[in-house]
Amino acid sequence: MLRLKENKKGQFIIIATLLISIMIISVATIMYGAVTYFRHERWEEYLGVIDAIETNSHRLMEASLANYTLTGNPMILKANMDKWQRDLMKTYTGHGIVLRSSLANGTQTIYGATLQFSEGLATEWNEQVSFSAANATFDLNMTAIGLSGYKFITPVFLKMNITDALYHPASDEVGVRLIIQQENLVFVTDLQAANFIVFEIDGVSKNVTSRHYFDSQTHNAFIYELRYVHGGSNPGTLGNVTIGVVDTRGIKVTGQALNVTVTDA
Repeated sequence: MLRLKENKKGQFIIIATLLISIMIISVATIMYGAVTYFRHERWEEYLGVIDAIETNSHRLMEASLANYTLTGNPMILKANMDKWQRDLMKTYTGHGIVLRSSLANGTQTIYGATLQFSEGLATEWNEQVSFSAANATFDLNMTAIGLSGYKFITPVFLKMNITDALYHPASDEVGVRLIIQQENLVFVTDLQAANFIVFEIDGVSKNVTSRHYFDSQTHNAFIYELRYVHGGSNPGTLGNVTIGVVDTRGIKVTGQALNVTVTDA
């Protein structure tokens, strides 16, 4: 009888020990899951902050280049960057954010174009191939997560290439053709006739109608064709062609081409 009681007591102790072990393991698993979840959520928040800083830095570069090409203010990017850096520290108080920018200066090559930058801005206009560009390198520190020396580059770019012209005998129109590209040499495809603010032949402004299409034969590129009524047969060549365009970001480029060849469409 005594041995039976001892066996029952021993079994109870074993069962109690197992239950306690299971409880400890369960609590540990729950705590680990909770800590991991909150760490993951916190890290996602920081990644969102970094992405927002990169995106808004690029937008500020676009706005600054647009202002520069329309007003000629050479210090607009530097002024905007100084304010942006101060605003970031106020917006993300507690994150320990410090953003520094290094604006491009001197001769630099961007997307194959060699441009002369001053305070991060550059234009090369009134050529058959013309450019507007902004370029800066950013250095981001965020002490809240121990992030130091995170660098990103956010160039902004607009290129216009006046290529050739076509004569359309059915409508007696001459169409000057051009290619417009932005960052990474991506074709700009969303412009309308109103975006072409200047269209002149030998200093004479023309009423323009715009066509756009992908030309897979001659240029293998997305083409804009600015047409005007000529009033005669194929002129063979055009004199001084001047085109000014403002893209949907507000960035302007002005190009010129001499003796543009006109072929029959």
